[in-house]
Amino acid sequence: SLAAIADDLRKANERLEQLRVNGGAMRAELAERLTDPALVDPARLRGKSVAMFASGKGVIGEALEALGASVSLINREDLDNEKLEADLLILMGKVSSLRMLAEIGEYVESGSGVLVFAAAPYYMVRGSTDLRPIASWLGAEVYANYGGPVVFAGETALTAGIEPDESLLARKSAACLVRPLGAVPVIVGESNASCVMAMANVVGDGRVGYFWTSAVANGMEDARGQVLMRMLAWLASGQ
Repeated sequence: SLAAIADDLRKANERLEQLRVNGGAMRAELAERLTDPALVDPARLRGKSVAMFASGKGVIGEALEALGASVSLINREDLDNEKLEADLLILMGKVSSLRMLAEIGEYVESGSGVLVFAAAPYYMVRGSTDLRPIASWLGAEVYANYGGPVVFAGETALTAGIEPDESLLARKSAACLVRPLGAVPVIVGESNASCVMAMANVVGDGRVGYFWTSAVANGMEDARGQVLMRMLAWLASGQ
């Protein structure tokens, strides 16, 4: 109903204001937790259920299945179902329904993990760079494009021991987020630290990740693929 949607937006705005005040402390706490390599071990994906809102499983779905995860494709009707259940939800498609977005927020806060890819945030708010309607669970306020070099950000287990390579070269107008709130940047634009290409966020009992592109090659063995698999392991871990 309209009343329920209005209430969801009110709660989202309240959380957004709280994040603006407490985001720094929340980021520091999460960054400390993300130094534990056990939390990002891809072996943790074995036995996990993964729902992909995408046109196909692709190399990511195949890699998840190779690790023992159960992967299923879902559609808009599934995404709008309050009974959607999975350890991890991967969003690659264009989701714009306010009701669906509210469901995703509730899904995360209840303890599940969500990975959002590339330009999906832009389409979620109906083609706007203003991400405030979803910032309370996504973890950033603005959508932007960035075509320059990208680098690993900070010391976390998500990138520890991985050598940067050509897979981290951002294509022209690569999707990125700006002004992260309580989220921990994982990959950033080299000349613009506020431009986040990948990040990790905690919302309630759940977790959210953002990754700038799904075009991962070489069986997930390159630097970008390795970071992505570690992030997926953390998102599905329940911690």
